[in-house]
Amino acid sequence: MLSNQLYGGKRVSDFTSIDTAFAGLIESVGGGVAIPRAARTAVAQHTLEILAALFVGMDVPEMQPLLSSHARPRGKIGVPATRLRSELGLAAGLTAALSHAAETDPIHAPTVVCPAAVTIPAALALAQTLEIPGPQYTAAVCAGYEAAIHLGRVLDGAALLSKGWWPTAVCGGLAAAATSAVCMGLTGERLQNAFGLAAVHAGGLAIGGPGAPVARNLLCAHTVRVGVDAALAARCGVAGPRDLFSGRRSLLTAFGRRPLRVGGKASIGARSGESWAILQTSLKRWPCALQAQSALDALARLSSNRIAAAVQAIQIDLPPAMRRIVDRPGAPPTRWAATASLQFLAASLLLDGDILDSRMQATGRSEPRVLDLMRRIRVSSDSSLARRYPQEWPARVRLRDLHGEAAAESSLPPGHPERPLPFESSEGRFRRYAARHLSPEKLDSVVAFVKTLDRQPDIGALVELLRPQ
Repeated sequence: MLSNQLYGGKRVSDFTSIDTAFAGLIESVGGGVAIPRAARTAVAQHTLEILAALFVGMDVPEMQPLLSSHARPRGKIGVPATRLRSELGLAAGLTAALSHAAETDPIHAPTVVCPAAVTIPAALALAQTLEIPGPQYTAAVCAGYEAAIHLGRVLDGAALLSKGWWPTAVCGGLAAAATSAVCMGLTGERLQNAFGLAAVHAGGLAIGGPGAPVARNLLCAHTVRVGVDAALAARCGVAGPRDLFSGRRSLLTAFGRRPLRVGGKASIGARSGESWAILQTSLKRWPCALQAQSALDALARLSSNRIAAAVQAIQIDLPPAMRRIVDRPGAPPTRWAATASLQFLAASLLLDGDILDSRMQATGRSEPRVLDLMRRIRVSSDSSLARRYPQEWPARVRLRDLHGEAAAESSLPPGHPERPLPFESSEGRFRRYAARHLSPEKLDSVVAFVKTLDRQPDIGALVELLRPQ
């Protein structure tokens, strides 16, 4: 409960408003709280996941026009994994768009917020203008995660998504502002001003889909740019609005939630013990929507000794909220559509034993074997599974082939905090996606740098290591 929690050594009742209590939490993470080793290791692993996502995002054809639109010939800030330079806010935003383009970035399952894509890009951009040592970078990323997930909880991100809002865009501006503010050393009123300035822009519709997949990535870019610009303005003395969580026209009431009050009960409570937001965030075993991961996990166990050509039918049952995202039976017109088509992903897993990058390309998506197998896969809703969502992300898979029928169920996808992926998994993903752009020596240097992230004197050096040959 909010009334029993501590923010930077103070009880909530010591603050004059929920706004100051929330800012106190972020300030404590940014400069006063010892970050445990598990959280520091998670920052390194999530950073490597975002770096991998940047390189695979570069290979998404639909992203090329966005890259061109954000480039500035005289810009001084590099976009990691590219040779592009731009202005600070644009570069941070473009980095965010690339990191989300291929649906490989980390996600917090209960709130459906993608915190890595709106925090790490901001820190990497600012590291090129400020000398940010590893511990400060780690604190800045952790602060951004705390802001994103706390806000996602109080707004009920899953409910936002069902109403047509993209939770990452609603919460992401404040998260990017939190990360940027810690990078800049903002505290007190200036930190609150950064939140207020970012909150004014909160929103973003969860539309786009197969027909306009880059729209979501451009929204991600705008969200991060808002956060960075809000922190920059606050640093220069620009005042932001207050009462974000308690006013009549607050961030909460705008999205259909009740205002909060100091000393009252609230789910926006402070971080306590080992419940760091980054340790509650999921990584992805496969490069696709989280809503498909549990089904793929169950299918992988069923199909290990089976031949795809012998499969007669596959039935996949999901909670309705998950099915709405990934039930796409037609041929995927774009890579993004492929990442959100469980029929395509299941067929690919059966044929290749994995979700391969080559299969996600246009020629792989249209191969007759894939399309034929997709026609034998049905995705349905199951109300009994719905009662377990979003605390769980359950899926039930039934497969019938020449040898008979088999079934398997998965409650949580690989990469969930209760089923963590090893660091070596993230390293392998980074090496696989970056190998087309970096030499073996650079790959080794980047991995070595990230493994010792919180001991590095200047995070800006990492961006230079990521420039393609």
